[in-house]
Amino acid sequence: MRDFGGGPARALFDDIRRVQGRPLGTVVVLMAAGALAEGLGLLTLLPLLALAGKRDAETQTLAWLPPAIDPFLAVLALFVVLMIARAVLLLARDKALTRLETDYDASLRLRAAATLAGRGWPFAARIGQSGMQALLANDVPRTALAIHQGLAAATAIFLLAAQLLVALLLSPIMAVAALALLALGIPSLVTLARRGRASGREIVDSQGETARAVFTFHAGMKAAMAQGSVAAFLATYRESLDRLAGQLSGFATDLARARARHAMAAAIAAAMIVAAGHFLRLDLPRLLALLVLFARMSGPAQALQQALVGLSAYAAAFGSIERNLGRLVDAPTTAEPAPAPLRWSRIELDRVALHRDGGPALAPVDLTLMPGEWVAVLGPSGVGKTSLLDQVAGLLDPDSGSLTVDGEPLGPARLPGWRAGIAYVGQQEMPLEATIDAALGGASAADKWAMLDLVGLADLVRAANADLDLPLDDRGARLSGGERQRLLIARALLRRPSLLLLDEATAALDVAAEQELIERIRIAFPDTAALLVAHRSESAALCDRALQLRTPA
Repeated sequence: MRDFGGGPARALFDDIRRVQGRPLGTVVVLMAAGALAEGLGLLTLLPLLALAGKRDAETQTLAWLPPAIDPFLAVLALFVVLMIARAVLLLARDKALTRLETDYDASLRLRAAATLAGRGWPFAARIGQSGMQALLANDVPRTALAIHQGLAAATAIFLLAAQLLVALLLSPIMAVAALALLALGIPSLVTLARRGRASGREIVDSQGETARAVFTFHAGMKAAMAQGSVAAFLATYRESLDRLAGQLSGFATDLARARARHAMAAAIAAAMIVAAGHFLRLDLPRLLALLVLFARMSGPAQALQQALVGLSAYAAAFGSIERNLGRLVDAPTTAEPAPAPLRWSRIELDRVALHRDGGPALAPVDLTLMPGEWVAVLGPSGVGKTSLLDQVAGLLDPDSGSLTVDGEPLGPARLPGWRAGIAYVGQQEMPLEATIDAALGGASAADKWAMLDLVGLADLVRAANADLDLPLDDRGARLSGGERQRLLIARALLRRPSLLLLDEATAALDVAAEQELIERIRIAFPDTAALLVAHRSESAALCDRALQLRTPA
Protein backbone atom coordinates (compact mmCIF):
# COMPACT_ATOMS: atom_id res chain seq x y z
CA MET A 1 0.00 0.00 0.00
CA ARG A 2 2.99 2.30 0.51
CA ASP A 3 3.58 2.51 -3.24
CA PHE A 4 -0.11 2.48 -4.23
CA GLY A 5 -1.10 5.86 -2.83
CA GLY A 6 1.05 5.89 0.30
CA GLY A 7 -0.36 7.43 3.43
CA PRO A 8 -3.47 8.93 1.75
CA ALA A 9 -4.58 5.49 0.50
CA ARG A 10 -4.18 3.93 3.96
CA ALA A 11 -5.99 6.85 5.57
CA LEU A 12 -8.76 6.60 2.99
CA PHE A 13 -9.43 2.91 3.58
CA ASP A 14 -9.22 3.36 7.33
CA ASP A 15 -11.87 6.03 6.93
CA ILE A 16 -14.20 3.96 4.75
CA ARG A 17 -13.79 1.00 7.12
CA ARG A 18 -14.86 3.23 10.01
CA VAL A 19 -17.75 4.91 8.20
CA GLN A 20 -19.03 2.01 6.06
CA GLY A 21 -17.83 -1.01 8.04
CA ARG A 22 -20.87 -3.29 7.69
CA PRO A 23 -21.62 -2.49 4.01
CA LEU A 24 -17.93 -2.95 3.23
CA GLY A 25 -18.00 -6.36 4.91
CA THR A 26 -21.05 -7.34 2.83
CA VAL A 27 -19.27 -6.29 -0.36
CA VAL A 28 -16.19 -8.35 0.54
CA VAL A 29 -18.30 -11.45 1.23
CA LEU A 30 -20.11 -11.04 -2.11
CA MET A 31 -16.77 -10.57 -3.89
CA ALA A 32 -15.45 -13.79 -2.41
CA ALA A 33 -18.64 -15.73 -3.12
CA GLY A 34 -18.80 -14.55 -6.74
CA ALA A 35 -15.14 -15.43 -7.30
CA LEU A 36 -15.67 -18.87 -5.74
CA ALA A 37 -18.70 -19.55 -7.96
CA GLU A 38 -16.66 -18.63 -11.04
CA GLY A 39 -13.76 -20.81 -9.92
CA LEU A 40 -16.02 -23.82 -9.37
CA GLY A 41 -17.69 -23.21 -12.71
CA LEU A 42 -14.33 -23.18 -14.46
CA LEU A 43 -13.36 -26.37 -12.62
CA THR A 44 -16.28 -28.17 -14.28
CA LEU A 45 -14.68 -27.52 -17.68
CA LEU A 46 -12.30 -30.45 -17.25
CA PRO A 47 -14.99 -33.17 -16.87
CA LEU A 48 -17.08 -31.47 -19.55
CA LEU A 49 -14.25 -31.57 -22.05
CA ALA A 50 -13.32 -35.11 -21.01
CA LEU A 51 -16.89 -36.33 -21.44
CA ALA A 52 -17.14 -34.59 -24.79
CA GLY A 53 -13.95 -36.41 -25.85
CA LYS A 54 -15.13 -39.76 -24.42
CA ARG A 55 -12.05 -40.04 -22.18
CA ASP A 56 -12.87 -42.81 -19.68
CA ALA A 57 -9.94 -42.11 -17.39
CA GLU A 58 -11.17 -38.57 -16.77
CA THR A 59 -14.81 -39.54 -16.20
CA GLN A 60 -14.46 -42.35 -13.66
CA THR A 61 -15.01 -39.83 -10.85
CA LEU A 62 -18.63 -39.54 -12.08
CA ALA A 63 -19.31 -43.28 -11.85
CA TRP A 64 -21.44 -42.74 -8.74
CA LEU A 65 -24.17 -41.08 -10.82
CA PRO A 66 -27.30 -43.23 -11.43
CA PRO A 67 -27.25 -44.95 -14.87
CA ALA A 68 -30.37 -43.01 -15.93
CA ILE A 69 -28.50 -39.73 -15.68
CA ASP A 70 -26.25 -38.72 -18.53
CA PRO A 71 -22.91 -37.62 -16.92
CA PHE A 72 -22.30 -35.01 -19.60
CA LEU A 73 -25.71 -33.40 -19.06
CA ALA A 74 -25.25 -33.58 -15.27
CA VAL A 75 -21.92 -31.75 -15.39
CA LEU A 76 -23.29 -29.29 -17.93
CA ALA A 77 -26.25 -28.57 -15.64
CA LEU A 78 -23.86 -28.05 -12.73
CA PHE A 79 -21.84 -25.63 -14.87
CA VAL A 80 -24.99 -23.67 -15.76
CA VAL A 81 -26.11 -23.57 -12.11
CA LEU A 82 -22.72 -22.28 -10.99
CA MET A 83 -22.67 -19.61 -13.71
CA ILE A 84 -26.20 -18.50 -12.78
CA ALA A 85 -25.15 -18.35 -9.12
CA ARG A 86 -22.12 -16.32 -10.17
CA ALA A 87 -24.33 -13.90 -12.14
CA VAL A 88 -26.71 -13.47 -9.19
CA LEU A 89 -23.83 -12.93 -6.77
CA LEU A 90 -22.15 -10.43 -9.10
CA LEU A 91 -25.43 -8.52 -9.48
CA ALA A 92 -25.76 -8.36 -5.69
CA ARG A 93 -22.09 -7.37 -5.41
CA ASP A 94 -22.41 -4.57 -7.98
CA LYS A 95 -25.55 -3.21 -6.31
CA ALA A 96 -23.83 -3.27 -2.93
CA LEU A 97 -20.74 -1.62 -4.43
CA THR A 98 -22.80 1.17 -5.98
CA ARG A 99 -24.66 1.79 -2.74
CA LEU A 100 -21.41 1.75 -0.76
CA GLU A 101 -19.72 4.23 -3.09
CA THR A 102 -22.68 6.65 -3.26
CA ASP A 103 -23.26 6.52 0.50
CA TYR A 104 -19.58 7.14 1.18
CA ASP A 105 -19.51 10.04 -1.28
CA ALA A 106 -22.48 11.66 0.48
CA SER A 107 -20.93 10.95 3.89
CA LEU A 108 -17.63 12.48 2.82
CA ARG A 109 -19.31 15.67 1.61
CA LEU A 110 -21.38 15.97 4.78
CA ARG A 111 -18.42 15.31 7.08
CA ALA A 112 -16.27 17.81 5.17
CA ALA A 113 -18.96 20.45 5.66
CA ALA A 114 -19.39 19.50 9.34
CA THR A 115 -15.62 19.67 9.90
CA LEU A 116 -15.44 23.04 8.20
CA ALA A 117 -18.29 24.37 10.33
CA GLY A 118 -16.82 22.87 13.49
CA ARG A 119 -13.47 24.56 12.96
CA GLY A 120 -15.10 27.99 13.20
CA TRP A 121 -15.50 30.94 10.88
CA PRO A 122 -11.84 32.15 10.91
CA PHE A 123 -10.76 28.75 9.60
CA ALA A 124 -13.57 28.66 6.99
CA ALA A 125 -12.67 32.17 5.87
CA ARG A 126 -9.06 31.08 5.27
CA ILE A 127 -10.25 28.15 3.16
CA GLY A 128 -12.33 30.62 1.14
CA GLN A 129 -15.08 29.98 -1.35
CA SER A 130 -12.74 28.81 -4.12
CA GLY A 131 -11.00 26.45 -1.68
CA MET A 132 -14.35 25.05 -0.61
CA GLN A 133 -15.33 24.60 -4.24
CA ALA A 134 -12.06 22.75 -4.91
CA LEU A 135 -12.74 20.44 -1.96
CA LEU A 136 -16.36 19.62 -2.77
CA ALA A 137 -16.25 19.76 -6.57
CA ASN A 138 -12.81 18.22 -7.17
CA ASP A 139 -11.32 16.43 -4.17
CA VAL A 140 -14.48 14.63 -3.02
CA PRO A 141 -15.32 13.20 -6.48
CA ARG A 142 -11.71 12.11 -7.00
CA THR A 143 -11.74 10.48 -3.57
CA ALA A 144 -14.86 8.59 -4.66
CA LEU A 145 -12.90 7.44 -7.72
CA ALA A 146 -10.11 6.24 -5.43
CA ILE A 147 -12.65 4.16 -3.49
CA HIS A 148 -14.01 2.77 -6.77
CA GLN A 149 -10.50 1.83 -7.92
CA GLY A 150 -9.63 0.28 -4.58
CA LEU A 151 -12.76 -1.88 -4.60
CA ALA A 152 -12.12 -2.83 -8.23
CA ALA A 153 -8.63 -3.96 -7.18
CA ALA A 154 -10.12 -6.06 -4.39
CA THR A 155 -12.58 -7.65 -6.82
CA ALA A 156 -9.76 -8.52 -9.21
CA ILE A 157 -7.68 -10.00 -6.39
CA PHE A 158 -10.52 -12.30 -5.33
CA LEU A 159 -11.05 -13.45 -8.93
CA LEU A 160 -7.35 -14.09 -9.49
CA ALA A 161 -7.10 -16.00 -6.21
CA ALA A 162 -10.02 -18.26 -7.17
CA GLN A 163 -8.64 -18.81 -10.67
CA LEU A 164 -5.14 -19.61 -9.37
CA LEU A 165 -6.68 -22.10 -6.95
CA VAL A 166 -8.44 -23.85 -9.84
CA ALA A 167 -5.20 -23.83 -11.84
CA LEU A 168 -3.45 -25.41 -8.86
CA LEU A 169 -5.99 -28.24 -8.87
CA LEU A 170 -5.62 -28.77 -12.62
CA SER A 171 -1.84 -28.53 -12.79
CA PRO A 172 0.35 -27.34 -9.89
CA ILE A 173 3.29 -26.68 -12.23
CA MET A 174 1.21 -24.52 -14.55
CA ALA A 175 -0.30 -22.64 -11.59
CA VAL A 176 3.17 -21.82 -10.26
CA ALA A 177 4.19 -20.68 -13.75
CA ALA A 178 1.16 -18.41 -13.99
CA LEU A 179 1.92 -16.95 -10.57
CA ALA A 180 5.51 -16.32 -11.62
CA LEU A 181 4.31 -14.50 -14.75
CA LEU A 182 2.07 -12.30 -12.62
CA ALA A 183 4.97 -11.57 -10.28
CA LEU A 184 7.13 -10.43 -13.20
CA GLY A 185 4.77 -7.49 -13.71
CA ILE A 186 5.08 -6.20 -10.13
CA PRO A 187 8.15 -3.94 -10.65
CA SER A 188 6.53 -2.27 -13.66
CA LEU A 189 3.30 -1.87 -11.69
CA VAL A 190 5.13 -0.26 -8.76
CA THR A 191 6.83 2.18 -11.13
CA LEU A 192 3.50 3.10 -12.69
CA ALA A 193 1.94 3.51 -9.27
CA ARG A 194 4.66 5.90 -8.14
CA ARG A 195 4.21 7.96 -11.29
CA GLY A 196 0.46 7.91 -10.76
CA ARG A 197 0.90 9.09 -7.16
CA ALA A 198 3.05 12.01 -8.31
CA SER A 199 0.56 12.81 -11.06
CA GLY A 200 -2.26 12.69 -8.52
CA ARG A 201 -0.61 15.34 -6.35
CA GLU A 202 0.01 17.57 -9.38
CA ILE A 203 -3.57 17.13 -10.58
CA VAL A 204 -4.94 18.08 -7.14
CA ASP A 205 -2.86 21.27 -7.17
CA SER A 206 -3.90 22.12 -10.73
CA GLN A 207 -7.57 21.48 -10.03
CA GLY A 208 -7.38 23.78 -7.03
CA GLU A 209 -5.91 26.47 -9.25
CA THR A 210 -8.61 25.88 -11.87
CA ALA A 211 -11.32 26.04 -9.20
CA ARG A 212 -10.03 29.44 -8.13
CA ALA A 213 -10.08 30.58 -11.76
CA VAL A 214 -13.64 29.28 -12.27
CA PHE A 215 -14.81 31.05 -9.12
CA THR A 216 -13.65 34.41 -10.46
CA PHE A 217 -14.54 33.64 -14.09
CA HIS A 218 -17.95 35.31 -14.16
CA ALA A 219 -16.87 38.63 -12.67
CA GLY A 220 -13.63 38.60 -14.66
CA MET A 221 -15.45 37.92 -17.92
CA LYS A 222 -17.81 40.83 -17.30
CA ALA A 223 -14.93 43.23 -16.73
CA ALA A 224 -13.03 41.87 -19.75
CA MET A 225 -16.06 42.34 -21.99
CA ALA A 226 -16.58 45.85 -20.70
CA GLN A 227 -13.01 46.95 -21.41
CA GLY A 228 -12.40 44.95 -24.57
CA SER A 229 -9.74 42.63 -23.13
CA VAL A 230 -11.48 39.29 -23.60
CA ALA A 231 -8.55 37.76 -25.52
CA ALA A 232 -6.07 38.45 -22.70
CA PHE A 233 -8.55 37.19 -20.10
CA LEU A 234 -9.11 33.93 -21.99
CA ALA A 235 -5.37 33.48 -22.49
CA THR A 236 -4.84 33.61 -18.72
CA TYR A 237 -7.66 31.14 -18.13
CA ARG A 238 -6.30 28.87 -20.89
CA GLU A 239 -2.94 28.58 -19.13
CA SER A 240 -4.47 26.93 -16.06
CA LEU A 241 -6.62 24.64 -18.21
CA ASP A 242 -3.63 23.62 -20.35
CA ARG A 243 -1.60 22.67 -17.26
CA LEU A 244 -4.42 20.51 -15.94
CA ALA A 245 -5.07 18.96 -19.38
CA GLY A 246 -1.39 18.11 -19.75
CA GLN A 247 -1.27 16.34 -16.40
CA LEU A 248 -4.50 14.42 -17.06
CA SER A 249 -3.26 13.47 -20.52
CA GLY A 250 0.06 12.24 -19.13
CA PHE A 251 -1.72 10.06 -16.59
CA ALA A 252 -4.07 8.65 -19.27
CA THR A 253 -1.07 7.92 -21.51
CA ASP A 254 0.59 5.94 -18.73
CA LEU A 255 -2.56 3.84 -18.34
CA ALA A 256 -2.81 3.28 -22.11
CA ARG A 257 0.82 2.12 -22.26
CA ALA A 258 0.17 -0.24 -19.37
CA ARG A 259 -2.84 -1.71 -21.19
CA ALA A 260 -0.78 -2.22 -24.35
CA ARG A 261 2.02 -3.92 -22.44
CA HIS A 262 -0.49 -6.14 -20.69
CA ALA A 263 -2.09 -7.21 -23.98
CA MET A 264 1.31 -8.17 -25.42
CA ALA A 265 2.26 -10.00 -22.24
CA ALA A 266 -1.03 -11.92 -22.26
CA ALA A 267 -0.41 -13.13 -25.84
CA ILE A 268 3.11 -14.25 -24.96
CA ALA A 269 1.82 -15.97 -21.81
CA ALA A 270 -0.81 -17.89 -23.81
CA ALA A 271 1.86 -19.15 -26.19
CA MET A 272 4.06 -20.18 -23.27
CA ILE A 273 1.16 -22.09 -21.69
CA VAL A 274 0.52 -24.05 -24.88
CA ALA A 275 4.23 -24.80 -25.22
CA ALA A 276 4.50 -25.82 -21.56
CA GLY A 277 1.46 -28.06 -21.87
CA HIS A 278 2.98 -29.74 -24.91
CA PHE A 279 6.28 -30.45 -23.14
CA LEU A 280 4.50 -31.57 -19.96
CA ARG A 281 2.36 -33.90 -22.11
CA LEU A 282 -0.89 -32.65 -20.65
CA ASP A 283 -3.97 -34.29 -22.09
CA LEU A 284 -6.07 -32.15 -24.41
CA PRO A 285 -9.09 -31.57 -22.04
CA ARG A 286 -6.77 -30.41 -19.23
CA LEU A 287 -4.80 -28.19 -21.60
CA LEU A 288 -7.97 -26.64 -23.03
CA ALA A 289 -9.36 -26.06 -19.52
CA LEU A 290 -6.11 -24.34 -18.52
CA LEU A 291 -6.18 -22.21 -21.68
CA VAL A 292 -9.72 -21.05 -20.91
CA LEU A 293 -8.76 -20.42 -17.29
CA PHE A 294 -5.65 -18.41 -18.09
CA ALA A 295 -7.51 -16.46 -20.77
CA ARG A 296 -10.06 -15.45 -18.14
CA MET A 297 -7.25 -14.48 -15.78
CA SER A 298 -6.12 -11.81 -18.23
CA GLY A 299 -9.14 -9.61 -17.50
CA PRO A 300 -8.78 -9.48 -13.69
CA ALA A 301 -4.99 -9.10 -14.01
CA GLN A 302 -5.39 -6.06 -16.25
CA ALA A 303 -8.18 -4.68 -14.05
CA LEU A 304 -5.94 -5.07 -11.00
CA GLN A 305 -3.12 -3.19 -12.71
CA GLN A 306 -5.39 -0.33 -13.83
CA ALA A 307 -7.13 -0.13 -10.45
CA LEU A 308 -3.95 0.02 -8.39
CA VAL A 309 -2.48 2.73 -10.61
CA GLY A 310 -5.76 4.67 -10.45
CA LEU A 311 -5.87 4.27 -6.68
CA SER A 312 -2.33 5.62 -6.35
CA ALA A 313 -3.35 8.75 -8.28
CA TYR A 314 -6.82 9.42 -6.90
CA ALA A 315 -5.92 8.82 -3.25
CA ALA A 316 -4.05 12.14 -3.32
CA ALA A 317 -7.44 13.87 -3.28
CA PHE A 318 -8.27 12.41 0.13
CA GLY A 319 -4.86 13.53 1.31
CA SER A 320 -5.77 17.03 0.12
CA ILE A 321 -9.03 16.95 2.10
CA GLU A 322 -7.28 15.92 5.31
CA ARG A 323 -4.44 18.36 4.68
CA ASN A 324 -6.88 21.26 4.34
CA LEU A 325 -9.50 20.28 6.93
CA GLY A 326 -7.66 18.00 9.35
CA ARG A 327 -9.26 14.80 10.59
CA LEU A 328 -12.89 14.66 9.49
CA VAL A 329 -15.59 14.65 12.16
CA ASP A 330 -18.97 12.98 11.93
CA ALA A 331 -21.96 15.19 11.27
CA PRO A 332 -24.69 15.15 13.95
CA THR A 333 -27.28 12.48 13.22
CA THR A 334 -30.10 14.41 14.88
CA ALA A 335 -30.74 18.12 15.08
CA GLU A 336 -30.14 19.55 18.52
CA PRO A 337 -33.06 21.46 20.03
CA ALA A 338 -32.74 25.17 19.32
CA PRO A 339 -31.72 27.13 22.42
CA ALA A 340 -33.93 29.93 23.69
CA PRO A 341 -32.82 33.28 22.26
CA LEU A 342 -30.81 35.35 24.71
CA ARG A 343 -32.76 38.33 25.98
CA TRP A 344 -30.70 41.49 26.17
CA SER A 345 -31.02 45.20 26.77
CA ARG A 346 -27.57 46.55 25.93
CA ILE A 347 -24.72 45.58 23.59
CA GLU A 348 -21.45 47.37 24.20
CA LEU A 349 -18.20 47.34 22.23
CA ASP A 350 -15.25 48.90 24.04
CA ARG A 351 -12.16 49.52 21.89
CA VAL A 352 -12.81 46.32 19.91
CA ALA A 353 -10.06 45.76 17.32
CA LEU A 354 -8.93 43.01 14.98
CA HIS A 355 -5.57 42.09 13.45
CA ARG A 356 -4.91 39.98 10.38
CA ASP A 357 -1.58 38.71 9.01
CA GLY A 358 0.34 40.66 11.58
CA GLY A 359 -1.33 44.00 10.80
CA PRO A 360 -4.48 45.81 11.94
CA ALA A 361 -7.70 44.86 10.11
CA LEU A 362 -10.16 46.84 12.23
CA ALA A 363 -9.25 49.99 14.13
CA PRO A 364 -10.56 50.18 17.72
CA VAL A 365 -14.35 50.63 17.77
CA ASP A 366 -16.65 51.90 20.52
CA LEU A 367 -20.37 51.26 20.16
CA THR A 368 -23.43 50.94 22.35
CA LEU A 369 -26.58 49.41 20.86
CA MET A 370 -30.02 49.23 22.46
CA PRO A 371 -33.11 47.21 21.39
CA GLY A 372 -34.90 48.79 18.42
CA GLU A 373 -31.93 50.96 17.40
CA TRP A 374 -30.63 50.95 13.84
CA VAL A 375 -26.98 51.92 13.34
CA ALA A 376 -25.38 52.38 9.92
CA VAL A 377 -21.78 51.14 9.65
CA LEU A 378 -19.87 53.30 7.18
CA GLY A 379 -16.35 53.43 5.81
CA PRO A 380 -14.27 52.72 2.69
CA SER A 381 -13.62 49.19 1.44
CA GLY A 382 -11.18 47.23 3.57
CA VAL A 383 -11.83 49.21 6.72
CA GLY A 384 -13.34 46.21 8.54
CA LYS A 385 -17.12 46.70 8.28
CA THR A 386 -17.85 43.01 7.67
CA SER A 387 -15.33 42.02 10.35
CA LEU A 388 -17.21 44.20 12.84
CA LEU A 389 -20.48 42.38 12.09
CA ASP A 390 -18.69 39.03 12.36
CA GLN A 391 -17.44 39.95 15.83
CA VAL A 392 -20.89 41.06 16.98
CA ALA A 393 -22.26 37.74 15.69
CA GLY A 394 -19.63 35.84 17.68
CA LEU A 395 -17.92 34.49 14.55
CA LEU A 396 -14.66 36.26 15.38
CA ASP A 397 -13.10 37.06 18.74
CA PRO A 398 -11.66 40.57 19.17
CA ASP A 399 -7.89 40.69 19.33
CA SER A 400 -8.19 43.56 21.78
CA GLY A 401 -10.98 45.37 23.56
CA SER A 402 -14.20 43.78 24.77
CA LEU A 403 -17.69 42.98 23.52
CA THR A 404 -20.29 42.53 26.25
CA VAL A 405 -24.03 41.88 26.32
CA ASP A 406 -25.67 43.35 29.40
CA GLY A 407 -22.21 43.73 30.90
CA GLU A 408 -21.12 40.11 30.39
CA PRO A 409 -18.84 38.69 27.66
CA LEU A 410 -20.21 36.16 25.17
CA GLY A 411 -18.59 33.00 26.48
CA PRO A 412 -19.31 29.45 25.22
CA ALA A 413 -22.32 29.10 27.54
CA ARG A 414 -24.08 32.25 26.27
CA LEU A 415 -23.08 32.09 22.62
CA PRO A 416 -25.73 29.54 21.42
CA GLY A 417 -28.56 31.63 22.87
CA TRP A 418 -27.01 34.80 21.45
CA ARG A 419 -26.87 33.32 17.96
CA ALA A 420 -30.44 32.04 18.27
CA GLY A 421 -31.61 35.65 18.42
CA ILE A 422 -29.51 36.92 15.48
CA ALA A 423 -30.37 37.08 11.78
CA TYR A 424 -27.44 37.70 9.43
CA VAL A 425 -27.74 38.56 5.72
CA GLY A 426 -24.34 38.67 3.99
CA GLN A 427 -23.37 40.69 0.97
CA GLN A 428 -22.61 37.64 -1.22
CA GLU A 429 -25.29 35.32 0.12
CA MET A 430 -27.49 33.49 -2.38
CA PRO A 431 -30.32 31.01 -1.81
CA LEU A 432 -29.31 27.39 -2.39
CA GLU A 433 -32.84 26.00 -2.18
CA ALA A 434 -34.89 25.05 -5.25
CA THR A 435 -38.06 27.02 -4.42
CA ILE A 436 -39.17 30.06 -2.47
CA ASP A 437 -41.04 27.78 -0.08
CA ALA A 438 -37.85 25.84 0.72
CA ALA A 439 -35.78 29.03 0.96
CA LEU A 440 -38.08 30.40 3.65
CA GLY A 441 -37.54 27.39 5.90
CA GLY A 442 -39.98 25.64 8.19
CA ALA A 443 -42.36 28.50 9.01
CA SER A 444 -46.06 28.20 8.34
CA ALA A 445 -47.45 29.17 4.94
CA ALA A 446 -49.34 32.08 6.52
CA ASP A 447 -46.15 33.44 8.09
CA LYS A 448 -44.26 33.04 4.82
CA TRP A 449 -46.90 34.96 2.87
CA ALA A 450 -46.96 37.68 5.52
CA MET A 451 -43.18 38.06 5.28
CA LEU A 452 -43.25 38.10 1.48
CA ASP A 453 -45.85 40.88 1.70
CA LEU A 454 -43.61 42.76 4.11
CA VAL A 455 -40.54 42.67 1.86
CA GLY A 456 -42.49 43.29 -1.35
CA LEU A 457 -42.22 39.88 -3.04
CA ALA A 458 -45.75 38.53 -2.63
CA ASP A 459 -47.09 40.13 -5.83
CA LEU A 460 -44.22 38.67 -7.87
CA VAL A 461 -44.95 35.17 -6.57
CA ARG A 462 -48.68 35.48 -7.15
CA ALA A 463 -48.13 36.82 -10.68
CA ALA A 464 -46.15 33.68 -11.53
CA ASN A 465 -49.15 31.50 -10.55
CA ALA A 466 -46.72 29.25 -8.71
CA ASP A 467 -47.81 29.78 -5.11
CA LEU A 468 -44.85 29.26 -2.75
CA ASP A 469 -43.31 26.57 -4.96
CA LEU A 470 -41.98 29.15 -7.43
CA PRO A 471 -38.64 27.73 -8.70
CA LEU A 472 -35.55 29.79 -7.96
CA ASP A 473 -33.23 28.12 -10.49
CA ASP A 474 -29.50 27.97 -9.80
CA ARG A 475 -28.63 30.11 -6.75
CA GLY A 476 -31.76 32.20 -7.21
CA ALA A 477 -30.98 33.07 -10.85
CA ARG A 478 -34.73 33.42 -11.59
CA LEU A 479 -34.80 36.52 -9.37
CA SER A 480 -33.09 39.85 -9.89
CA GLY A 481 -30.41 40.98 -7.46
CA GLY A 482 -32.86 43.13 -5.53
CA GLU A 483 -35.46 40.35 -5.42
CA ARG A 484 -32.89 37.88 -4.06
CA GLN A 485 -31.99 40.35 -1.33
CA ARG A 486 -35.68 40.80 -0.43
CA LEU A 487 -36.07 37.00 -0.21
CA LEU A 488 -33.03 36.62 2.03
CA ILE A 489 -34.25 39.41 4.29
CA ALA A 490 -37.66 37.72 4.49
CA ARG A 491 -35.98 34.49 5.55
CA ALA A 492 -33.96 36.36 8.17
CA LEU A 493 -37.04 38.08 9.59
CA LEU A 494 -38.88 34.77 9.95
CA ARG A 495 -36.42 34.05 12.76
CA ARG A 496 -38.03 36.94 14.71
CA PRO A 497 -34.55 38.21 15.59
CA SER A 498 -33.66 40.63 18.33
CA LEU A 499 -30.63 41.74 16.30
CA LEU A 500 -30.46 42.06 12.52
CA LEU A 501 -27.03 42.16 10.85
CA LEU A 502 -27.25 43.42 7.27
CA ASP A 503 -23.98 43.44 5.33
CA GLU A 504 -24.93 45.57 2.29
CA ALA A 505 -28.06 43.43 2.13
CA THR A 506 -30.05 46.25 0.47
CA ALA A 507 -27.34 47.45 -1.93
CA ALA A 508 -29.17 46.06 -5.00
CA LEU A 509 -32.28 48.15 -4.25
CA ASP A 510 -32.70 51.72 -5.40
CA VAL A 511 -32.92 54.43 -2.75
CA ALA A 512 -36.72 54.64 -2.73
CA ALA A 513 -37.17 50.86 -2.56
CA GLU A 514 -34.59 50.59 0.22
CA GLN A 515 -36.29 53.33 2.23
CA GLU A 516 -39.71 51.69 1.89
CA LEU A 517 -38.36 48.26 2.87
CA ILE A 518 -36.51 49.49 5.96
CA GLU A 519 -39.48 51.54 7.12
CA ARG A 520 -41.73 48.47 6.83
CA ILE A 521 -39.27 46.32 8.77
CA ARG A 522 -38.91 48.87 11.56
CA ILE A 523 -42.68 49.19 11.91
CA ALA A 524 -43.22 45.39 11.93
CA PHE A 525 -40.28 44.72 14.28
CA PRO A 526 -40.00 47.78 16.53
CA ASP A 527 -37.84 46.03 19.17
CA THR A 528 -35.34 44.56 16.70
CA ALA A 529 -31.98 46.33 16.61
CA ALA A 530 -29.89 46.40 13.43
CA LEU A 531 -26.39 47.04 12.21
CA LEU A 532 -26.57 48.05 8.54
CA VAL A 533 -23.33 48.08 6.51
CA ALA A 534 -23.80 50.62 3.74
CA HIS A 535 -21.92 52.78 1.28
CA ARG A 536 -24.71 55.25 0.45
CA SER A 537 -25.42 58.27 2.60
CA GLU A 538 -29.13 57.73 1.86
CA SER A 539 -28.91 54.33 3.58
CA ALA A 540 -27.30 55.86 6.64
CA ALA A 541 -30.11 58.45 6.79
CA LEU A 542 -32.61 55.62 7.35
CA CYS A 543 -30.88 54.66 10.62
CA ASP A 544 -30.91 56.34 14.03
CA ARG A 545 -27.21 57.11 13.79
CA ALA A 546 -24.05 56.16 11.93
CA LEU A 547 -20.78 54.56 13.00
CA GLN A 548 -17.92 55.79 10.83
CA LEU A 549 -15.02 53.33 10.82
CA ARG A 550 -11.56 54.69 10.23
CA THR A 551 -8.76 53.07 8.28
CA PRO A 552 -6.53 50.97 10.57
CA ALA A 553 -3.19 52.66 11.19
